[in-house]
Amino acid sequence: MLSERSLLLARRAAAAAAALRRRAIAAASASPTTRALSADAAAATAAASSSSSSAPNPPAADATPTTTHAVPCAPPPLIHPRTGRPTQAAVALSGGVDSAVAALMARERFGADNVFCVWARTWDAGDEEGSGAGGSGTAPNCYGGSCSAPTAAANSATTTTTTTLLPTPPPVTPSACESEADLRSAQRIASSLGLPLVEADLRPAYWNRVFDAFLRDAQGGSATPNPDLGCNSAVKFGALLDFARQWWRTRRRRRDGGDGDEEEDDEVVLVTGHYARVGVVAVEGHEGAALPPHPLESASPSSSSSARLLRARDLSKDQSYFLSTLTSDQLARSWFPIGEAASKRDVRGAALAAAADGGGASALAAVAERRSSAGICFVGRRRSFADFLEGYLEPVPGTYACCETGEDLAACANLLAVTHGQRAPLEGGARRRRERRGGRDDENQEDDNPRWYVVGKDMERRVAYVAPGHGHPALRTRSVLLEAPQWVAGVGVGGDQADAPAPTPPALPFPAGALLQYKARYRQESPGWCRVRPATAREAAERAGGAGGGGGGGGGFRASRFFRRQQKQQHQQQQPQHPSLLVAELTEPAFAATPGQAFVLYRGDECLGSATIAAPGRSLLEEQEEEGERAAAAGGR
Repeated sequence: MLSERSLLLARRAAAAAAALRRRAIAAASASPTTRALSADAAAATAAASSSSSSAPNPPAADATPTTTHAVPCAPPPLIHPRTGRPTQAAVALSGGVDSAVAALMARERFGADNVFCVWARTWDAGDEEGSGAGGSGTAPNCYGGSCSAPTAAANSATTTTTTTLLPTPPPVTPSACESEADLRSAQRIASSLGLPLVEADLRPAYWNRVFDAFLRDAQGGSATPNPDLGCNSAVKFGALLDFARQWWRTRRRRRDGGDGDEEEDDEVVLVTGHYARVGVVAVEGHEGAALPPHPLESASPSSSSSARLLRARDLSKDQSYFLSTLTSDQLARSWFPIGEAASKRDVRGAALAAAADGGGASALAAVAERRSSAGICFVGRRRSFADFLEGYLEPVPGTYACCETGEDLAACANLLAVTHGQRAPLEGGARRRRERRGGRDDENQEDDNPRWYVVGKDMERRVAYVAPGHGHPALRTRSVLLEAPQWVAGVGVGGDQADAPAPTPPALPFPAGALLQYKARYRQESPGWCRVRPATAREAAERAGGAGGGGGGGGGFRASRFFRRQQKQQHQQQQPQHPSLLVAELTEPAFAATPGQAFVLYRGDECLGSATIAAPGRSLLEEQEEEGERAAAAGGR
């Protein structure tokens, strides 16, 4: 029974929910299963054409940026053209409102007989030392399961999947741990929608494809890796989709009899609650018409190469940053129905409206008020990253030192847990600087704020450099060195830029030096602007770090002296995954460019892909110091 408040909210949200539905479903079918969400083609086209206008404008002094080459497309077809069978929607159900509304829209698009939900287990709290079910070590996993270390049995080369048909659970109690609450919520959502829910045990896949690489990168200390991007490409849109195909193929055999064709599983499409959109390469004449068809509409197996990743309509919730390592083939088998939502409020409103309308969606009223998950999936909300890391890697002690004077300020318990831009646990920053300046105020200090922030790490000397004040010039840079680019369009290493002296220059899905937007961190307030080009051989040597790299003076990219890798790590990682590196020159200084984090590139609304930050360029402080040295030298002549 819905409360009066929920009913009132549902009525108010009905109009917003209807708009969301119209934008999300194109007028591609008159099937009864999609009649409730029949498309308003004009509204969908208008929304698609206006969405790119919400992107920040390019710098006035720069040339017009490269225009977008992709546009939003219609949802996957009801009948798969390659198999002639109904498209099967596998919904990655987490127990939250986003995936719940995605499941609702999949049911209304494809019909309940052609939709099934998957709850993936990638991490278990019960195996973690010192924690049990509901203990303090629990945290949500990528799909809402519990988080902790995989067992030794899970740490194997083979990914095994366990299929479990999950029953309707009792109501969630406040004492239940987070993982159990998420699982029960997913069960109740699937049950109320009349959809089957199966459990996939993907812990081995997560350990081998994501967590093991995360530990290797973190162990060097110079980088702060982001496992969420690898989880999406390797697990959610890799192992999970493979599991869904296998499960559906087995179910179809049991239903139809016979061995079936091992290759005929193309009708399965993965549906998730991500705020993003699937698009296609723009073709002449699409303007003013209905949305172009989904890549799967074509019977040609090569048609998936036209799939592209677009930002969500609501840029404040856009998650294309985390999906930037997906390939065009993976996107061609995906649908993000809530990517057209104008806001998160629309999505919650759609859940409330569905519950108020009845039709077996009562569980959506409760899930509409659930808190959204955030943070690294296996760390969770109940503990710090440092505490988690010490359970797997031996701490590396060091010192905090002032970036201007080199003075040691305090001991650092574990350099591995320290990252660029992070607030350091130090006191008295303004007081100390005034004492060194003879009592004069510090122009870089903000309102006498004593807070110190991490500028960079020299892992060879085991020093974390810090600066007082969030606005300190040592925290900002005008360039970054990038490695391991992954492009959605599938453009790999290799190319014909003969003038670039670096070996094996990478082929780019855009002209070298083109003006593009970027995000160097998910929480970046708004995308910045940059120009990306292949690195020269001298610039590539700067990957080791400015304190001991191969650069020195000269023009072009030079790494910050506050960043340096361990020599052992330099030798071990002499050849990164993609030997060639890129240089991104930023039109405005960026805050705390962090090695190991993703640097995601955009052309209009289209997400082109991403690369990993290998090294930050010289900071504004270093530029100021060099200018001062040149001025002093000129004055002495």
